[in-house]
Amino acid sequence: MKKLSLLLLILGFSVLACAISLKPIKKAKIVKVTVAGKSYTYYLAEKGGFLDFKVGKAKRLKIFVRTSLTKNTAGWVDIYINGQKYKRIKLKHDKSRKAYAKGVGAITKATVVKLKAPRVAKKIRIRGDGDILVRVVTMPKSFVVIQPVKSAGTLSLINNEREFMYSKATSSKPAEYTIFGSGTIIIYSRLIYQPGMLGTQRYSLIVTVDGKKTVYDFETEKSSQSYFRNDKKLLPSRANKVRIKLTGKSTHKIVIKPTGGDVAVRLLAQKSMVKR
Repeated sequence: MKKLSLLLLILGFSVLACAISLKPIKKAKIVKVTVAGKSYTYYLAEKGGFLDFKVGKAKRLKIFVRTSLTKNTAGWVDIYINGQKYKRIKLKHDKSRKAYAKGVGAITKATVVKLKAPRVAKKIRIRGDGDILVRVVTMPKSFVVIQPVKSAGTLSLINNEREFMYSKATSSKPAEYTIFGSGTIIIYSRLIYQPGMLGTQRYSLIVTVDGKKTVYDFETEKSSQSYFRNDKKLLPSRANKVRIKLTGKSTHKIVIKPTGGDVAVRLLAQKSMVKR
């Protein structure tokens, strides 16, 4: 049995993944574009120039392109992947009423391109026939909640006025799930504080994936922001998180069994792992 010791104190229920803004490989002029009061960093490529961005592990990208309506207005942009032309995109020329770029003047609404780069992609190049403002961000993977095949019950957890459905798992009634294909799963767990339980507590999760067991140890405290709507005598701990990467295209059986107390668990998987 493989044993991993984790001391994870996660404050509240965090966002699953965040978009990351990419910087050009070579230094480029930064233009701050304000949209409805919020500032975004764009990079300027003047007419005849281009911007190169390094593509890392995140192959799903979202590209925002704007152009000036007062000088060197661009009509299109070309996107290259590893030096090969991928696509030509026609730009919108509608004036943005919400966006403002200091020093540029009137600009267009953003033309948004969603790009799923091939695995071999290392670099993308963006070039226009005029002055263009470019922002490239990674697109976080989409996760969905997976309902267990078996569990010890359902718990409605309220956190910051938002409701999250958890499944109860006990040593005698673990939570069991079926997942399809390869990808990443995320397991959120919260120790269930019984009446009389005080202070810092320790518990473990025995996670069995296709017969292979791994033990995750946690140290936690009561959550100050969460409660169970359907049983207010019980209190949840702060959330702890485990990420597991599954490989292969077969059906995976996952069993989550706690020791040291009953737990509330919530399992999420990438959308591609949900059988349709």
